[in-house]
Amino acid sequence: MILSLAPMEGVTGHVFRRVHAECFGALDRYYTPFVAPPQVGKGFVGRAKKELDPVANEGLDVVPQLLTRDADRFVWAAGLLQRMGYREVNLNAGCPSGTVVSKGKGAGFLREPRELEAFLRDVCERSPLPVSVKTRIGVEKDDIVMLQNELPDTAGLIEAALERGLRTVLNPSPFDASLLKAPLERLYALIVNETEARGFLGDEAEGVEVDGLMALLERRYPVVNLILTLGSRGACGRAPGAEPFFVPAVKMKAVDTTGAGDTFAGYAVAALAAGEDLRTAMNRAAKASAISVTREGAATSIPRRSEVEALAV
Repeated sequence: MILSLAPMEGVTGHVFRRVHAECFGALDRYYTPFVAPPQVGKGFVGRAKKELDPVANEGLDVVPQLLTRDADRFVWAAGLLQRMGYREVNLNAGCPSGTVVSKGKGAGFLREPRELEAFLRDVCERSPLPVSVKTRIGVEKDDIVMLQNELPDTAGLIEAALERGLRTVLNPSPFDASLLKAPLERLYALIVNETEARGFLGDEAEGVEVDGLMALLERRYPVVNLILTLGSRGACGRAPGAEPFFVPAVKMKAVDTTGAGDTFAGYAVAALAAGEDLRTAMNRAAKASAISVTREGAATSIPRRSEVEALAV
């Protein structure tokens, strides 16, 4: 997992970043509040110069963020930043401020997709640094959103997603009783391990063997796609109105199981979002999680889709 600090104008400047790192330990990455790139041939001045001073950011992985729609100025600034020792430059295409949007910058650039595409093609080809983008994405009805229980008021987020017509998937890790307040019967999919399943079922699951948990989940959530993961054994699945089935785990020599569950859930949901049926999605997810355990780390162990498709089982 990569932990990054998102920028907030007037708050997360170089003083904040330094104090944050000293008090809580440095994050993996800090994005600066946006600065305007200088005219071609000129250098950074004023607040931007102070914000980007390598001495002020020493010891931190800092990514400067630029606000512009001028490709030449962006590329020129990227060259300056490279000479200052930076390894990445970020484009702000997400600021919603009225004064920014009115100039067609920040989120205002999103209203001109052809111009934005041409800009990105140009700067990515000419920039001496890798280019990342801060932006805002919208949602449409029937889009899929997956939630885990790692944010405050997950139950409220579930309700908000359902109200917007989103196909909502819950992977309740870590489980707590607050989730029982959510309208779980309206979920698109529920992905649980044995412990989480017992948490949802409560007294009803007392004394019930693992094999019986899926039947109880089916009874409680009849119109929800259900996935019950069973670790190294595999996973059970059930699509609404269909018979339950079992997908065995793909056997690989495990080096590090960190993130295997997240890999499984992510690949399963991505496959469902692409229109695949539940069994196909789970088979793809099983292969992806099997590959992930052969590598150390969490996010770094997640395989590319091409690797998953190439794995013969």
